[in-house]
Amino acid sequence: MFEQQFATYDLLFRYPRDLDLVTPGEVVEDRTEGDWRTTRRRTSSPIRMAAFNLGNYEHVRLERGGYTVDVCANRTLERALQPRPQPWSRRSPRVCSGTASRIPSR
Repeated sequence: MFEQQFATYDLLFRYPRDLDLVTPGEVVEDRTEGDWRTTRRRTSSPIRMAAFNLGNYEHVRLERGGYTVDVCANRTLERALQPRPQPWSRRSPRVCSGTASRIPSR
């Protein structure tokens, strides 16, 4: 079985300035040059893994009892998650919910 290992991370990102970066660690450096933004973050204690996301996020920060929680959510539904239009044809089965009962014939 694989053993869990923890490490500190020093992360450097270069990304379009109109996007938001979500990743662990404290900001060590943050600068914008033209259409690009460079951000460097460093974790203050060992963590199991470091991941990141880029997007257009709504951000809320809450501090309570010595803890800080940052919540980031997409402002719009990602294209890959949007429902796809389904072609309709007479042969397509129709799905209905509920119960059916037999109607007596006269």
